[in-house]
Amino acid sequence: MKRNYHVIGLACLAALASSASWAGPDQRLVQPGTDITMATREPLRATTTMTPQTAGTSSGEYARLSARWWQWALSGPDGRNAIQDETGKFCGLNQPKGYVWFLAGTLGKTGVERHCTIPANRKIFYPLVNVSWTDCPGSADEQYSDQEVRDMVAQYTGGGDLACKLSSTLDGTPVTALSNAMVRTQSPKFYSYLPKNNIIKGCYEDPARPLPPGKTGRQISEGYWLMLPKLSPGKHTLTLHGAGCNPAEDNKPFFETAVTYHLNVLPPAER
Repeated sequence: MKRNYHVIGLACLAALASSASWAGPDQRLVQPGTDITMATREPLRATTTMTPQTAGTSSGEYARLSARWWQWALSGPDGRNAIQDETGKFCGLNQPKGYVWFLAGTLGKTGVERHCTIPANRKIFYPLVNVSWTDCPGSADEQYSDQEVRDMVAQYTGGGDLACKLSSTLDGTPVTALSNAMVRTQSPKFYSYLPKNNIIKGCYEDPARPLPPGKTGRQISEGYWLMLPKLSPGKHTLTLHGAGCNPAEDNKPFFETAVTYHLNVLPPAER
Protein backbone atom coordinates (compact mmCIF):
# COMPACT_ATOMS: atom_id res chain seq x y z
CA MET A 1 0.00 0.00 0.00
CA LYS A 2 1.19 3.49 -0.77
CA ARG A 3 0.77 5.74 2.24
CA ASN A 4 0.36 9.14 0.71
CA TYR A 5 1.40 11.48 3.51
CA HIS A 6 1.99 15.15 2.89
CA VAL A 7 4.02 17.01 5.48
CA ILE A 8 3.85 20.73 5.87
CA GLY A 9 5.47 22.52 8.71
CA LEU A 10 4.80 25.40 10.92
CA ALA A 11 4.70 28.13 8.50
CA CYS A 12 3.09 25.34 7.00
CA LEU A 13 0.22 27.22 5.85
CA ALA A 14 1.20 25.44 2.86
CA ALA A 15 -0.40 25.52 -0.43
CA LEU A 16 -1.00 22.58 -2.63
CA ALA A 17 -3.42 24.72 -4.44
CA SER A 18 -5.86 24.39 -7.30
CA SER A 19 -6.32 27.52 -9.34
CA ALA A 20 -8.56 28.44 -12.24
CA SER A 21 -8.91 24.78 -13.17
CA TRP A 22 -11.10 24.18 -10.10
CA ALA A 23 -13.37 21.32 -11.08
CA GLY A 24 -16.41 22.27 -9.07
CA PRO A 25 -17.05 20.42 -5.82
CA ASP A 26 -20.30 18.88 -4.74
CA GLN A 27 -22.54 20.85 -2.41
CA ARG A 28 -20.85 19.47 0.71
CA LEU A 29 -17.53 21.10 -0.17
CA VAL A 30 -16.35 24.67 -0.34
CA GLN A 31 -14.80 26.17 -3.45
CA PRO A 32 -11.92 28.64 -3.28
CA GLY A 33 -13.17 32.16 -2.89
CA THR A 34 -16.46 31.23 -1.21
CA ASP A 35 -17.46 32.25 2.28
CA ILE A 36 -16.43 29.80 4.99
CA THR A 37 -17.79 31.80 7.92
CA MET A 38 -18.90 29.46 10.69
CA ALA A 39 -20.06 29.64 14.26
CA THR A 40 -17.25 30.73 16.54
CA ARG A 41 -17.03 27.77 18.88
CA GLU A 42 -14.22 27.90 21.41
CA PRO A 43 -11.48 25.54 20.12
CA LEU A 44 -9.91 22.80 22.18
CA ARG A 45 -6.90 24.29 23.93
CA ALA A 46 -4.04 21.82 23.78
CA THR A 47 -1.48 23.89 25.66
CA THR A 48 -0.31 27.41 26.38
CA THR A 49 3.24 26.58 25.33
CA MET A 50 4.77 25.22 22.15
CA THR A 51 4.98 21.71 23.63
CA PRO A 52 3.04 19.04 21.69
CA GLN A 53 0.16 17.64 23.74
CA THR A 54 -2.74 15.23 23.40
CA ALA A 55 -4.68 15.34 20.15
CA GLY A 56 -8.00 17.08 20.02
CA THR A 57 -11.19 15.84 18.41
CA SER A 58 -12.09 15.98 14.72
CA SER A 59 -14.89 18.47 15.35
CA GLY A 60 -14.79 22.12 16.22
CA GLU A 61 -13.55 25.24 14.48
CA TYR A 62 -9.86 24.34 14.25
CA ALA A 63 -10.62 20.86 12.91
CA ARG A 64 -12.94 22.20 10.21
CA LEU A 65 -10.50 24.95 9.28
CA SER A 66 -7.67 22.41 9.02
CA ALA A 67 -9.61 20.52 6.35
CA ARG A 68 -10.40 23.75 4.54
CA TRP A 69 -6.74 24.72 4.75
CA TRP A 70 -5.76 21.54 2.89
CA GLN A 71 -8.37 22.18 0.21
CA TRP A 72 -6.87 25.63 -0.23
CA ALA A 73 -3.30 24.34 -0.16
CA LEU A 74 -4.02 21.71 -2.80
CA SER A 75 -5.80 24.09 -5.15
CA GLY A 76 -2.73 25.44 -6.96
CA PRO A 77 -0.60 23.54 -9.51
CA ASP A 78 2.99 22.49 -9.04
CA GLY A 79 5.20 25.57 -9.08
CA ARG A 80 2.34 27.99 -8.50
CA ASN A 81 1.14 27.55 -4.96
CA ALA A 82 1.78 29.02 -1.54
CA ILE A 83 3.76 26.09 -0.17
CA GLN A 84 6.44 26.27 -2.85
CA ASP A 85 6.41 30.07 -2.87
CA GLU A 86 9.85 31.65 -2.40
CA THR A 87 8.76 35.31 -2.21
CA GLY A 88 5.08 35.55 -1.23
CA LYS A 89 3.94 35.94 -4.83
CA PHE A 90 1.20 33.34 -4.36
CA CYS A 91 0.14 34.35 -0.85
CA GLY A 92 -3.28 35.51 -2.04
CA LEU A 93 -4.00 32.61 -4.40
CA ASN A 94 -7.46 31.12 -3.82
CA GLN A 95 -7.80 32.58 -0.34
CA PRO A 96 -11.31 32.08 1.09
CA LYS A 97 -13.70 34.91 1.69
CA GLY A 98 -14.84 35.45 5.24
CA TYR A 99 -12.99 35.92 8.50
CA VAL A 100 -9.80 33.87 7.99
CA TRP A 101 -6.60 34.03 5.95
CA PHE A 102 -4.35 31.00 5.44
CA LEU A 103 -0.55 30.96 5.43
CA ALA A 104 1.78 28.15 4.37
CA GLY A 105 5.11 26.69 5.28
CA THR A 106 7.45 24.77 3.00
CA LEU A 107 8.07 21.23 1.84
CA GLY A 108 11.27 21.07 3.84
CA LYS A 109 13.03 24.38 3.26
CA THR A 110 14.22 26.80 5.91
CA GLY A 111 15.22 30.44 5.65
CA VAL A 112 12.34 31.33 3.31
CA GLU A 113 11.10 34.94 3.40
CA ARG A 114 7.72 35.95 2.00
CA HIS A 115 5.95 39.28 1.65
CA CYS A 116 2.17 39.11 1.94
CA THR A 117 -0.61 41.69 1.93
CA ILE A 118 -3.65 40.70 4.01
CA PRO A 119 -7.09 42.35 3.94
CA ALA A 120 -8.43 44.03 7.06
CA ASN A 121 -10.32 42.08 9.71
CA ARG A 122 -8.91 38.64 8.94
CA LYS A 123 -7.71 36.14 11.49
CA ILE A 124 -4.61 34.23 10.38
CA PHE A 125 -4.67 30.42 10.52
CA TYR A 126 -1.61 28.24 10.00
CA PRO A 127 -0.02 24.93 11.03
CA LEU A 128 3.25 24.37 12.82
CA VAL A 129 3.57 20.81 11.56
CA ASN A 130 0.85 18.82 9.86
CA VAL A 131 0.34 15.67 7.84
CA SER A 132 -2.42 14.53 5.51
CA TRP A 133 -3.53 11.12 4.25
CA THR A 134 -4.90 10.86 0.71
CA ASP A 135 -6.23 7.54 -0.63
CA CYS A 136 -4.39 6.44 -3.76
CA PRO A 137 -7.00 5.65 -6.44
CA GLY A 138 -7.86 1.97 -6.81
CA SER A 139 -5.41 0.90 -4.10
CA ALA A 140 -5.65 -0.97 -0.82
CA ASP A 141 -5.86 2.44 0.88
CA GLU A 142 -9.60 2.40 0.31
CA GLN A 143 -9.98 -0.77 2.40
CA TYR A 144 -8.87 0.97 5.58
CA SER A 145 -11.55 2.28 7.89
CA ASP A 146 -11.58 5.96 8.78
CA GLN A 147 -10.42 5.07 12.29
CA GLU A 148 -7.47 3.08 10.96
CA VAL A 149 -6.43 6.06 8.86
CA ARG A 150 -6.81 8.35 11.87
CA ASP A 151 -4.56 6.06 13.88
CA MET A 152 -1.93 6.16 11.13
CA VAL A 153 -1.82 9.95 10.80
CA ALA A 154 -1.73 10.25 14.59
CA GLN A 155 1.41 8.12 14.62
CA TYR A 156 3.20 10.79 12.62
CA THR A 157 2.49 13.76 14.85
CA GLY A 158 2.05 11.93 18.14
CA GLY A 159 3.87 8.60 18.06
CA GLY A 160 6.91 9.41 20.16
CA ASP A 161 6.15 13.10 19.65
CA LEU A 162 7.64 13.22 16.15
CA ALA A 163 6.54 16.84 15.85
CA CYS A 164 9.24 18.94 17.45
CA LYS A 165 10.95 22.33 17.57
CA LEU A 166 7.63 24.14 17.17
CA SER A 167 7.78 27.91 17.46
CA SER A 168 6.15 31.06 16.16
CA THR A 169 6.65 34.75 16.89
CA LEU A 170 4.74 37.88 15.98
CA ASP A 171 6.78 41.08 15.96
CA GLY A 172 9.36 39.36 18.15
CA THR A 173 6.92 38.06 20.78
CA PRO A 174 6.16 34.32 21.08
CA VAL A 175 2.67 33.74 19.76
CA THR A 176 1.62 31.77 22.84
CA ALA A 177 2.40 34.82 24.97
CA LEU A 178 -0.38 36.58 23.08
CA SER A 179 -3.06 34.22 24.49
CA ASN A 180 -3.03 32.07 21.36
CA ALA A 181 -2.62 28.45 22.41
CA MET A 182 -1.34 25.84 20.01
CA VAL A 183 -4.01 23.26 19.17
CA ARG A 184 -3.39 19.71 18.02
CA THR A 185 -6.37 18.39 16.13
CA GLN A 186 -7.50 15.94 13.47
CA SER A 187 -9.70 17.06 10.61
CA PRO A 188 -13.04 15.57 9.71
CA LYS A 189 -12.93 13.36 6.62
CA PHE A 190 -12.80 15.59 3.55
CA TYR A 191 -12.05 15.71 -0.17
CA SER A 192 -10.17 18.22 -2.29
CA TYR A 193 -10.37 19.17 -5.97
CA LEU A 194 -7.01 19.09 -7.69
CA PRO A 195 -5.74 20.98 -10.73
CA LYS A 196 -3.67 19.42 -13.47
CA ASN A 197 -0.03 18.98 -12.51
CA ASN A 198 -0.86 19.09 -8.81
CA ILE A 199 1.69 18.40 -6.09
CA ILE A 200 0.24 15.15 -4.71
CA LYS A 201 2.62 12.50 -5.97
CA GLY A 202 3.70 9.04 -4.86
CA CYS A 203 0.74 6.86 -5.85
CA TYR A 204 2.28 5.46 -9.04
CA GLU A 205 5.43 3.66 -10.18
CA ASP A 206 6.56 6.95 -11.68
CA PRO A 207 7.16 8.99 -8.51
CA ALA A 208 6.80 12.27 -10.42
CA ARG A 209 3.32 11.44 -11.71
CA PRO A 210 0.66 13.49 -9.90
CA LEU A 211 -2.84 12.39 -9.03
CA PRO A 212 -5.39 13.03 -11.79
CA PRO A 213 -7.21 16.37 -11.67
CA GLY A 214 -10.60 16.52 -10.02
CA LYS A 215 -11.92 15.13 -6.78
CA THR A 216 -9.49 13.24 -4.55
CA GLY A 217 -10.17 10.13 -2.58
CA ARG A 218 -10.67 10.29 1.17
CA GLN A 219 -8.45 12.70 3.06
CA ILE A 220 -7.79 12.95 6.80
CA SER A 221 -5.19 15.20 8.38
CA GLU A 222 -3.67 15.92 11.75
CA GLY A 223 -1.45 18.73 12.89
CA TYR A 224 -0.56 21.51 15.29
CA TRP A 225 -2.29 24.79 14.52
CA LEU A 226 -2.34 28.42 15.57
CA MET A 227 -4.84 31.16 14.83
CA LEU A 228 -3.88 34.80 15.28
CA PRO A 229 -6.54 37.39 16.04
CA LYS A 230 -7.16 40.24 13.64
CA LEU A 231 -3.96 42.27 13.42
CA SER A 232 -3.74 46.04 13.49
CA PRO A 233 -3.27 47.72 10.10
CA GLY A 234 0.33 48.13 9.03
CA LYS A 235 3.51 46.09 8.98
CA HIS A 236 4.06 42.92 11.02
CA THR A 237 6.67 40.17 11.05
CA LEU A 238 5.55 36.58 11.65
CA THR A 239 7.97 33.69 11.99
CA LEU A 240 7.02 30.02 11.74
CA HIS A 241 9.17 27.00 12.48
CA GLY A 242 8.47 23.31 12.86
CA ALA A 243 10.17 19.97 12.42
CA GLY A 244 9.72 16.23 12.57
CA CYS A 245 12.25 14.46 14.79
CA ASN A 246 13.32 10.84 15.07
CA PRO A 247 13.35 9.68 18.72
CA ALA A 248 15.58 6.74 17.73
CA GLU A 249 18.31 9.16 16.59
CA ASP A 250 18.38 11.58 19.52
CA ASN A 251 15.48 13.54 18.02
CA LYS A 252 17.45 14.42 14.91
CA PRO A 253 15.13 16.31 12.51
CA PHE A 254 14.20 14.42 9.35
CA PHE A 255 12.00 17.30 8.18
CA GLU A 256 12.21 21.00 8.93
CA THR A 257 10.44 24.13 7.76
CA ALA A 258 10.99 27.78 8.61
CA VAL A 259 9.45 30.89 7.08
CA THR A 260 9.52 34.58 7.91
CA TYR A 261 6.42 36.43 6.72
CA HIS A 262 6.59 40.18 6.22
CA LEU A 263 2.92 41.07 6.49
CA ASN A 264 1.15 44.22 5.38
CA VAL A 265 -2.33 44.37 6.91
CA LEU A 266 -4.62 46.75 5.07
CA PRO A 267 -6.85 49.23 6.92
CA PRO A 268 -10.62 48.72 6.83
CA ALA A 269 -12.31 50.18 3.78
CA GLU A 270 -13.98 53.52 4.36
CA ARG A 271 -17.75 53.40 4.24
